[in-house]
Amino acid sequence: FEDDQALLAFSGARARLQATETAYGGRYANPTDDIVFWTRGDAAMLEMVGVFWSCRALPDRG
Repeated sequence: FEDDQALLAFSGARARLQATETAYGGRYANPTDDIVFWTRGDAAMLEMVGVFWSCRALPDRG
């Protein structure tokens, strides 16, 4: 994350996503909304051309 952008790197490709307006959490997208990354609390979701992946942060084991 940098300023109002998120840089994603996956399978040798990169995408720079711009922050967009949302009611809660964070939403970052490319200009055509083909790639969208959402964050909310300890969860995140990535949508790329209609395919979704989601994840959640693991509790600290400390």
